[in-house]
Amino acid sequence: MNAKVTPNTDNKVTSDRDTKVTLDRDTKVTPDRNTNVTPDRDTKVTPDKDIKVTLDRDNEVFPGRNAKVTPDRDTKVTPDRDIKVTPDRDTKVTPDRDIKVTPDRDIKVTPDRDTKVTPDRDTKVTPDRDTKVTPDRDTKVTPDRDTKVTPDRDTKVTPELLH
Repeated sequence: MNAKVTPNTDNKVTSDRDTKVTLDRDTKVTPDRNTNVTPDRDTKVTPDKDIKVTLDRDNEVFPGRNAKVTPDRDTKVTPDRDIKVTPDRDTKVTPDRDIKVTPDRDIKVTPDRDTKVTPDRDTKVTPDRDTKVTPDRDTKVTPDRDTKVTPDRDTKVTPELLH
């Protein structure tokens, strides 16, 4: 320990490798860089003993016994690392991923029944727009030679002409 000591006249200093210096309360000690000096005998400041840093969940590390741990430099403890609770991981409920509702799959409507279905509020679906109906498919009319058939949508065929 290479410490520069400005002693009073009453202090005794022996010069060995293991130098023990008895100091008064007024003695100023200028330490080296590596020497930890408590400046007074009455005030003991150990800020690391009161701070418990938990590195793991089960093991509590006391900085004085196991290692010198300053909680700001060595272990960066953020509440996101210790408590891993995000609402997306625990409860995975997004209405777009879990509930896939398309109005065409769930509501099957044939427009031949003359039902107007509005699957959304904005889109109005009428059966004339979606289905193209040719009157030859729906009404099968076998005309005679004298029967004139106009293939319109509103085809009127009298039973007298069909005989």
